[in-house]
Amino acid sequence: MTASNPTVFIIIRGIPGSGKSTIAHALSESLKAPSVIIDPDEIDMTSETYTSLVAELHTQDVDERFHPYRYLRAQAQRAISSGTIGIWNQAFSDKNGFELLAKSLREYAFQADAKLRILLVEAQVSADTALARAASRAEVDGRVIPKEAMQRFISAATPFHGLATDITSLVINAEQPVEESVHSILAALKQIASID
Repeated sequence: MTASNPTVFIIIRGIPGSGKSTIAHALSESLKAPSVIIDPDEIDMTSETYTSLVAELHTQDVDERFHPYRYLRAQAQRAISSGTIGIWNQAFSDKNGFELLAKSLREYAFQADAKLRILLVEAQVSADTALARAASRAEVDGRVIPKEAMQRFISAATPFHGLATDITSLVINAEQPVEESVHSILAALKQIASID
């Protein structure tokens, strides 16, 4: 990416088991520009970066429940400052929470004198596919999503409509091969910014 190109931030949302992490990693590998994956499931809470931020947040009396989010937001801000493509993948089942995140990214970009483009990728799969993938992942890494929580995600799974005009939305069928999802995302990126 050159300095004249906008900073691109990609947010991949979908229910657990929709393939967000798989798509994010495949996309990152396919980009010809520097990128960073921002994923709540990949936070190393023992890292010096995380523990330093937590120590700072304790001095500000920030509720511990928000420490992981603040850490992810700090990663996003570093990506924006450096002109690196950020790829944040998370369920984002709450539209208001998503809009607050997008607003904070825009405000940070404005303060950093960066031109920001946001691409929201809606990864959609059937409930059966999501349940099967979540069960398979639990067997591999032990991350079990309680059945009630999974049902809440599934029942709330609808695309966001009526977002700010500076957010480009792309709905993908995440049951297709990951390469096809990545191809669709790359095509959308070419339309909103000069990215190969």
